[in-house]
Amino acid sequence: MGELGGIADRYNMVVAFRTSLASFAAIHEALRRVHCPWFGVDFDPAAAVGDAWPVDEIFSRWAGRSGMCVGATRSRGADRRTAQP
Repeated sequence: MGELGGIADRYNMVVAFRTSLASFAAIHEALRRVHCPWFGVDFDPAAAVGDAWPVDEIFSRWAGRSGMCVGATRSRGADRRTAQP
């Protein structure tokens, strides 16, 4: 992650991590360890519906890191899975 941050710094390019690929806690921990200002988050609201963290905690921790938001219509299904309405 540190080497990737160095490349992003060299080219002045933001690297966005998709929130639909891992839990918000896992992405938060990875980004916390590296402390790279060039790392951001591609926020997927549908992933927030199915995550273990409450939505207000997600927004309070990710508000400054989210560079892009992709909307999709979803609702919470069984076992923290999302379902199309």
